[in-house]
Amino acid sequence: MANIEWLDSQSGPVPLIDGKKLASPRKAEQEASLWANKLEIVRDRIVLMGLGSGHYAKALRAHAKELEIIIYEPEPEITQRVSVDEKVFSNLGDLFLFLYSGKRKPFQILYNPRYYMVAKKRFDLDTAYLTGRLKEGLRLALETSFGNQQDFNQDVVIDRDIVKNLSKENGETYLGRLASLNAEILK
Repeated sequence: MANIEWLDSQSGPVPLIDGKKLASPRKAEQEASLWANKLEIVRDRIVLMGLGSGHYAKALRAHAKELEIIIYEPEPEITQRVSVDEKVFSNLGDLFLFLYSGKRKPFQILYNPRYYMVAKKRFDLDTAYLTGRLKEGLRLALETSFGNQQDFNQDVVIDRDIVKNLSKENGETYLGRLASLNAEILK
């Protein structure tokens, strides 16, 4: 849990994490709108990392009304105080299951830019988990996708970034690293 304080502003309450503002106290809507207008949207389903003051989520919705927007906000205090019309998850595991269960759809991850500057390390780890770049995320994706690990060898698609990273580590071959990863996951 982070140390969260609140600042009353013209734009509504602005959360501060460790003293750093998650939105501009004077021009939050304008700042968020400029951000949303510059985005390159390539998927119909968006995961926005960080609710913050809610301005970035609202600007994203105004910019792209037809998108499915899902928000990950790791701080429950913020989700309790900031209201948006989108689906908000505070638990990363619940978000993961929502994204990978049932009819799976490709998604694009976007970051609330103010929040990302404050919580970069956390959001990087959470993104790695969600996209299967961490062992726990890949294991959960496989279990969720195939129902049980017996089906693992039948039809596994591994993210190309994982493949690229596997082929570089310690000068080992891709197949050697893949075999090691599979062994770790199936333990």
